[in-house]
Amino acid sequence: TGTELKYEVEIDPIKPNKIIKGICRELEIAYYDMYPNAKTYIEENDLTFPYFSQTCDRHPSPMGHEYMANDIYQFLNKNNYLKPQ
Repeated sequence: TGTELKYEVEIDPIKPNKIIKGICRELEIAYYDMYPNAKTYIEENDLTFPYFSQTCDRHPSPMGHEYMANDIYQFLNKNNYLKPQ
């Protein structure tokens, strides 16, 4: 399927998110986790591995950068973090 584990180690894709969320909570910094929306987008659009990443590593592809920019913009706009122009 293209998602085989190279080193036979199970990776929790949301573990870093949980850690960062905890740090942000302690520091009283707003936190946004785009994983749930990205997962939904991947499922609804039948994207295949590596989803939003480059084929050579886990860095975002151009499509990944575009998705993230749009998703973050929607979050910022919805929560009134953007100043009206």
